[in-house]
Amino acid sequence: MIRMQYSLLLFASLLLLAGVLGCARSARVTSVDPAAASPGMIVQVTTDKSVFQSRQAAHVEIGEQVAVTQNVLSDTSVEVIVPNLAAGEAEVRVIERGKKAERSAVRLRILPARSQQLVLSFQNNSVSLLSASLRGGEAARTAEPDQRRLSYDVFNEQGGFVYSGALVHPAYGRMEIYDETQTGDRVVRGDKPHDHAVFAVKIPNVPGHQLTIKFYDAPAGVDLNTDAGRAERQFLNEITINR
Repeated sequence: MIRMQYSLLLFASLLLLAGVLGCARSARVTSVDPAAASPGMIVQVTTDKSVFQSRQAAHVEIGEQVAVTQNVLSDTSVEVIVPNLAAGEAEVRVIERGKKAERSAVRLRILPARSQQLVLSFQNNSVSLLSASLRGGEAARTAEPDQRRLSYDVFNEQGGFVYSGALVHPAYGRMEIYDETQTGDRVVRGDKPHDHAVFAVKIPNVPGHQLTIKFYDAPAGVDLNTDAGRAERQFLNEITINR
């Protein structure tokens, strides 16, 4: 009788321990949508447990790199940004605070990035590079010709010309400013941008270990699609990106 009671007590303890361990385990990823994406694209990750009650409760890793949370859809689903990874298969898993991460069978197929985003700074009539990262989507090529523009040419590591683009000049384009009146109304007005500006451009993800980008000041009204128009540009400076 005593042995039977001991066996029942041991069995109940094991069940309780299994339940505690089951609750303590980290959530597992059940799906990622779409199943293939380039760095910089947004994918939806779904788990088998409620873990996303807040952005601090858990985070997603793709290929052992933290994927920035873009949007929390529910307690079990988030949208994240694919980190900068080489093309191939990458494990997708969720990491809960204070819990050991579970290995995941879910994989995301990383596609080659189609473009590279450059965060640039313009100051003292010169452009400098702040950061460069791989991105999905296409590069933006042109800006309206009726405004002064910042034009740029991209060259590969052999010095070959591969791409040209332009944007409204960050020091001369129109900047919108919102003023609030005493009655609480918001009024928008145009103003000249500051001498220092931070902006971003997308260029094609050109193969190779080094890129050179040359920047030019392009007057308003000049057609940058013609040799004559490009000849009217004023060279500012160039930057080199090593990858």
